[in-house]
Amino acid sequence: MVCPAHLCPQCGFDIVHAPAYDSPTRLRCRLSELESLIAALTAERDALQAQSDAIVYPVLSLPLDITSQIFQTCTCVNLDSGMSILAGERIMPLVFPRPANAPLLLTQVCREWRQIALANPSLWRSLYLVDALPPEAVDTWLLRAGNLPLAYHMLCYGLEPRLVALAKTSIAHAARWQDAQFKIPPDTLAEFDFGQQLLPHLRHLSLDMLLKSTAELRWKGVPSVHIPQKPESLPTDSQILPSLNLPHSFVFRDITICIGNAPLLVDVHLCLILRGVKVELPWLQLTALTLRAMDLSECITLVAQCLQLQKLDISGITGATDPCPPFIMPHLQSLRSNWSNNTILAHVTLPRLEVLTVIGGNTLQDVEVITELARRSDFPLQRLGIAGDTRVSVQILRSCLAALPASVDHLTLDYRNAPGIDTLAVFSWLNGADLFPRLQHLTLHCHSAQRLPEQNRTFVDILQKRRSTLELVDVVLSLPHPLLPAHMPGEAVMDQLRALALAGMKIRVKIRGTKEDVRVAFDSTWCVLL
Repeated sequence: MVCPAHLCPQCGFDIVHAPAYDSPTRLRCRLSELESLIAALTAERDALQAQSDAIVYPVLSLPLDITSQIFQTCTCVNLDSGMSILAGERIMPLVFPRPANAPLLLTQVCREWRQIALANPSLWRSLYLVDALPPEAVDTWLLRAGNLPLAYHMLCYGLEPRLVALAKTSIAHAARWQDAQFKIPPDTLAEFDFGQQLLPHLRHLSLDMLLKSTAELRWKGVPSVHIPQKPESLPTDSQILPSLNLPHSFVFRDITICIGNAPLLVDVHLCLILRGVKVELPWLQLTALTLRAMDLSECITLVAQCLQLQKLDISGITGATDPCPPFIMPHLQSLRSNWSNNTILAHVTLPRLEVLTVIGGNTLQDVEVITELARRSDFPLQRLGIAGDTRVSVQILRSCLAALPASVDHLTLDYRNAPGIDTLAVFSWLNGADLFPRLQHLTLHCHSAQRLPEQNRTFVDILQKRRSTLELVDVVLSLPHPLLPAHMPGEAVMDQLRALALAGMKIRVKIRGTKEDVRVAFDSTWCVLL
């Protein structure tokens, strides 16, 4: 109900035509009545307030440690599929500093929650920063983490002095870094010269030299090249360095990345560390190394110093190197590398290799590289993955696989971006018992030939002949035309798949059309068939 304009909204009295009292006695009586009314309303308000204060909200009655753990779980919803880093064997979420995200959101609910959130250092120990916050805000955030080790990811575009100040603020907390990822402009890397400064918690370090714009390259005196302006349209790591086509004289001079005293550092990721950038790290203690978009000779120089490596991931390598004898990596168990041309496979001996993933490969020379690697290493290979985006000869692919040891029990062939491969031929030679007789897991992603019914029969024959060892099969077939019901397996094939599934084999078959239409033809991986 809306009060008329001439009435007081608080007491309801006419504030324009206030009543006139013709005697002091009547005036004092009215004042006394109003004072009594005020006292009564005040007493009622105090009683209601006491009743409200006596209400115990269940969420506020929880012990502080439980509430803190719930708050910690709230930060996990900020975890993005591509924005996480390993902390030991756990995934530590990288928190986006936005008011709509925890922990900032938790500080806006009530006074009690704000106090709990600010008093919980674990809520503030991780941060994903995209050059949006001022340095003072970043410093406040990280100080709230107390003495806890930090998970920190910084992504900065441009050359503004503000970004250099932001990097310096971040580096001021380097003594508490545990997992640190930086994608920053080249000149900002000059701040990473720590010398022998102790970084006692650092376990994982990622440094990406980020060239965002053509303007930056011109500023460095490099001819114009095209690099997308928006972050989401940046090319992949393996495309960056070849697309730049930088002249050999192009270097970043007087930039040194030096971390000499990090006793726990075991995992390093380096991307686009161009010529002239000197990298000094405790290479001998590393157990995992990722190199992206680098020169092959520099890559080999770095890898040769990491004799304790157990996991190595290399891609986007360019350039060439002088012939040299292969060096032994005695502890390496997992390797992911490009296969064709500029590959490290021709320069290493890997006696303990168990997991191998190669990208590309479409010539006889590539087969020779794999054959020589297997011959001189004599490794106990168990997991093999081959991926490519170019047309590859099935004969070359089979020759490569035949050169590898029979101990392989996990095989992944990913040629989803190579429409030239003959899927039926792949099925046919997988049908032979001489190729990987211990195979337990098979994953195949490739384009399907037009002879789909024949493919289905051959596929079922593979499963029948390998049913004594094969445990899991995951196949995705991409068609060169829209998906129609007629492309799905027939009833006879489905019956055979059901019989194999009932015998214990886990099978998943997906068929993909040209219009991003994907249908699951068969899936026994998530349920028990009755």
